[in-house]
Order: sequence, then structure tokens, then C-alpha cells
Amino acid sequence: RITLETDFGELPKVECFPQAMNQVFLNILVNAGQAIEGEGKVTVRTRVENDFAHVSISDTGHGISPENLPKIFT
Repeated sequence: RITLETDFGELPKVECFPQAMNQVFLNILVNAGQAIEGEGKVTVRTRVENDFAHVSISDTGHGISPENLPKIFT
């Protein structure tokens, strides 16, 4: 029902808490899957820009309602 598309660029080693990062990515991917009604796509991309590792995740789900947008990073 859901296609996963990946575009992984080469990333340097990053100092982090791997278990915490795994949980963050798992939560985002589960939320993306739940937001897709019927068939859809989740895309995960990585890249380096200005010495920073970037991970972007997008999906074809219905998105976040405008009234909930301010609550995302609180």
C-alpha cells in the first residue's frame, strides 16, 4: 500500500545517541504511514550541506491541520 523511496547521500559519522535517533525516525515513519489513506509514498533523503548532515522525510499523506501546526515543536 505504501512505497518507500530512498535517496541516501554519503554521510559522515555523527555524534549522537543512536537509540534516541532510532526512536525519532521510527516515530516519524509510523506517523507518515498513518497519514496516508490508501496508496501513497514515503521518501527518505540524506545529504551533507555546509558540514551538516541532513535527513528529510516526506510523504503523500493528508498533512497536519493548520490548527495543529503551532503545536509541533512545543
